[in-house]
Amino acid sequence: MIPNGVGRTNGACVKGRIVALGYDADLTLVDLAAPRTIRNVWTARRSEWTPYDGMAITGRPFHTLIRDQVAVLDEQLVGAPLGKATHFLDAHLRPSSTAV
Repeated sequence: MIPNGVGRTNGACVKGRIVALGYDADLTLVDLAAPRTIRNVWTARRSEWTPYDGMAITGRPFHTLIRDQVAVLDEQLVGAPLGKATHFLDAHLRPSSTAV
């Protein structure tokens, strides 16, 4: 998931801005006080590793909804992948960061 502000900053096409009836319900619930250490075995992606392996963090995502469907329940992937690729605008369409 990409927060709306981060998506705008990086040129991602982000839909939806609020959680309400009739809007996409992409949502992750996080225990902001839970300590944990990132491990490669958690990766659910092709590379099967993360550069953050061994890093101690605070915060534990435990439930995720994607387009109104449960994708993660109690920290476990549920069902088939539901995500879609993120599309970024071409570099020449982005505003210049070096204003004169």
